[in-house]
Amino acid sequence: MTLFSSQAINLSLRGRTQSEILHELAEMAAGLGKINNPKIFAQALTVRELHGSTGFGDGVALPHTRSACVTSPGILVARTAHPVTWNASDDEPVSCWLCLMIPENGSDADTLLLSKLCRKMVNPDFIAALKTRDEHGIVELIFNAIS
Repeated sequence: MTLFSSQAINLSLRGRTQSEILHELAEMAAGLGKINNPKIFAQALTVRELHGSTGFGDGVALPHTRSACVTSPGILVARTAHPVTWNASDDEPVSCWLCLMIPENGSDADTLLLSKLCRKMVNPDFIAALKTRDEHGIVELIFNAIS
């Protein structure tokens, strides 16, 4: 399986709460075959949020987890037209998510690839592109970030 593809993008999430968004991300991951249990994956993302918000600020969050329910590493990108309260570092609501999935026994190579992507999250141009590009542009953005 691939780490990322255009099928891992949803630019019209419907959730209006953090919980609804995390469940939608879990359903996306399940639909891609990246996880074997969306309920457990959503719970793992929720627990991660309890340890500290993944809201970077500027309307973007990076929910992520390392879990036994993750069958292969992956990246999801999602947006909504209705910003959601997220307890982000700047106290602003979130409308764009980059979700990282790491198998519990994932390889160091998986973790290194995903950490490359995390480092891009401090680049304002990367964030702006993530929030505005269409699906094709997002695929290009993510592949450039991890290559």
